[in-house]
Amino acid sequence: MITIDGPVGAGKSTVARMLARKLGYLYLDTGAMYRAIGWKAHRLGIPPEEGPALRAMLAETRLEVHPGKDLPRRQAGEMRVFVDGEEVTEAIRTPLMSLMASAVSRAPSVREHLVALQRTLAENGGVVLEGRDTGTVVCPEARWKFYLDASLEERGRRRHEELRGQQEAVTPEETLAEIRQRDYNDTHRAHSPLRRADEAVLIDTSGITPAEVVRRMLEIISRSGRIGREGLLYRISYPLLYLLCRILFRLQVAGRERIPVGEGAILAANHVSYLDPPLIAVAVGRAISSVARHGLFDVPVLGRVIRWYGAFPVHQEAIDIGAVKESLKRLKQGELLLIFPEGERSADGRMRPPMPGVAMLALQAGVKVVPTLIEGAEQALPVGAKWIRLRPIKVTFGAPLKFSPPVMGKRNKEFYQSVSQRIMEEIARLKEAEQGNAPGKAALIS
Repeated sequence: MITIDGPVGAGKSTVARMLARKLGYLYLDTGAMYRAIGWKAHRLGIPPEEGPALRAMLAETRLEVHPGKDLPRRQAGEMRVFVDGEEVTEAIRTPLMSLMASAVSRAPSVREHLVALQRTLAENGGVVLEGRDTGTVVCPEARWKFYLDASLEERGRRRHEELRGQQEAVTPEETLAEIRQRDYNDTHRAHSPLRRADEAVLIDTSGITPAEVVRRMLEIISRSGRIGREGLLYRISYPLLYLLCRILFRLQVAGRERIPVGEGAILAANHVSYLDPPLIAVAVGRAISSVARHGLFDVPVLGRVIRWYGAFPVHQEAIDIGAVKESLKRLKQGELLLIFPEGERSADGRMRPPMPGVAMLALQAGVKVVPTLIEGAEQALPVGAKWIRLRPIKVTFGAPLKFSPPVMGKRNKEFYQSVSQRIMEEIARLKEAEQGNAPGKAALIS
């Protein structure tokens, strides 16, 4: 989930549409929803201020938004907006509707109604929200937050060009006056005023193209990992950890570019050693989440360290509903989650039948699975060994897999098991490719 806030003319809409297309996310223009309410109020002659008439109109209004896949080229990527079944996508893009949107947005009943609708649309993740309070009010839990701004003159020029493209007869002076009024209304309203979220990344778009803004955003998303102290800790310690792994294990990494950027994904790996989680985390190059046996969190120092690095506990004795919910939450927030489908380490290095859990998480979260192979760790720290040996280790990431639910029938244990088996087979293929084995000769115990 990504939020982009900022004042009118900062370039939010263009950038948000481009970013959503790059990531394959849904684009949600929250401002268009306020314009739609303002459009209906103006059509019915209802004052845009809070009052019985506005609340009654709101209660009877059916507002719908749909991806604009079949809009004209000049509107590519824009949402289609419908009010009571009538499309208003173009009708709401006028200077008057811009002021009406600003006016109705000050009404608490309108904000409460639309914020609830926006949260519902965004709750499954995979969405870029654009507006003025998306990172502070609508989705304060968003994975990434950006705040775009530009000089008043630059914003006025952009807005005037936009209106000219819509055949609106307005002068540059009138456009600047409109923007000043919008800025005042948005920053001085009593409910959810325009402001930058504390953790939002500020980008001044003056003098740079939308493509450059999107490039910067993707770069930030790619390198940021988890927002918060875990991400900070990882960024500080990663260079040292990588250097240490290169020296001790001559660590090699292949296929890192295959790991999805800006979306949640599961890294499904074979498990041969206690060294697997930290080595795979270093190989990824950005912060990840992982599940670990609950007993490890009881060890005073170790428990704190692994929690700081994104691990959370799982009880393996039975299905851990809490761990499942936490896994889904992190995946929907756009995090990478490391899972070992086999459930426990392999004493002899051969791959074992997987548990169905990895498939269940992938399908319920709707994320891709990256087959991940680690080799050499079983020699560096074998099962039962007390000391680490200096052995070469390599981590290979395969092409992401995306699974679809069955067309017919229920998602039962057998179905999840078959999907998990497919994942393990892809990991085995990575191993056979590394070893130069003939197809079908990978070491996977059935």
